[in-house]
Amino acid sequence: MGAEYRDTLTSTSGRAVLDRANATAVVYACDFSQSAVRLMEANVAAALPSCSERCVGFVCDVASQQVDECLAEAVATRRSSESASATAPSLRTQMDYVLLVFVLSAVCPTRASTFLRNACAPLRPGGRVLFRDYGLYDMTMLRFPDSQVIDAQQRLYARQDGTLSRILTKEDMQRLCADAGLMLVRHFRSTGGRCCGS
Repeated sequence: MGAEYRDTLTSTSGRAVLDRANATAVVYACDFSQSAVRLMEANVAAALPSCSERCVGFVCDVASQQVDECLAEAVATRRSSESASATAPSLRTQMDYVLLVFVLSAVCPTRASTFLRNACAPLRPGGRVLFRDYGLYDMTMLRFPDSQVIDAQQRLYARQDGTLSRILTKEDMQRLCADAGLMLVRHFRSTGGRCCGS
């Protein structure tokens, strides 16, 4: 990864970004669960101890809270708790990228536009949203039994753990992006698995 990957707001652990990024990359990771944030921070500290100061976790319910406000508070808290170390990263509240991995499918359809708008609030001009999620006719969709269908027309399913899963189409993403003031630049779809050949 190049220097342009300095900052990333992510709803995943950010471990891959920290592991493969340059030495100045800073990852901001949020979740609505304090337990998930603590687990992410512990995992980064255990697996990549030299990177733990470059990973800032914070709690935010993106569907109902302003991410930029939660982020500013997390950065202020981190700055006040850190010593004036020469190796401490430069923490900012504007991001180059927002990474959403299997997140939009778990958001209630009536809150999805607000969620995406809030998630993108910290983006600086020219920033990008990168996402991966469930698509129409993915194996995930095909494996859901009829008993787990909540609304077939909206492609809503209940997982066994009680969480929501919505199967998204390209049209869903175009509409969500337009509602959030974003432009869908590239849409890549793959329903096949990866395999290794000899």
